[in-house]
Amino acid sequence: MKTQTKCFLILLSIITIQSCSEGVKRTSTDTKITRSPLFYEYLTYTKIGFGAFSIIYPDTWEVIENPNKYACVAILEPLNGDNFRSNFNVVISTQTKNIEDAFTDETIRKIKTYYPDYELLLKEFITLNGNKCMKIKSECTMEGYHVIQEQYVLKNGTTSYTVSFTIASKNYIKESGAIEKIINSLNIR
Repeated sequence: MKTQTKCFLILLSIITIQSCSEGVKRTSTDTKITRSPLFYEYLTYTKIGFGAFSIIYPDTWEVIENPNKYACVAILEPLNGDNFRSNFNVVISTQTKNIEDAFTDETIRKIKTYYPDYELLLKEFITLNGNKCMKIKSECTMEGYHVIQEQYVLKNGTTSYTVSFTIASKNYIKESGAIEKIINSLNIR
């Protein structure tokens, strides 16, 4: 895995650790990938078992299951001649905290130890497919690339879902429609 992807996963882990308990064992038999009849340019990723969910992703993007002990899936744009690949990850965990407590000033301090120029742009609560959701938008420099990140944190009972998008800032406006389509396709079970 490339250094920038590892750095992003470290950042994702810091955010997730703040609100999550220990990771849960997953097996590759817990998921399936199918073509989505509603979005011809998208595929549907489905996780079965603990933390079951489905979400669409662009059909040319690469799926990496269980890329670390926190994320159940990372989905990356194809190689494009650039060293940075836009991506999104899904982290599932068991937690007892409210989502309001998932992202604090302490979380920001920890992130800034890895990314000194990290800036929180937005933190708001929205409704996503009938679920209360915290949306976080931030920017920083990763491996020399200025990126914009959007994270969505929601719960279903004691199961917490964090969906994190990391997009090169030069492509953010162009890709914001895809982010919206993808996050609105999230179906937790």
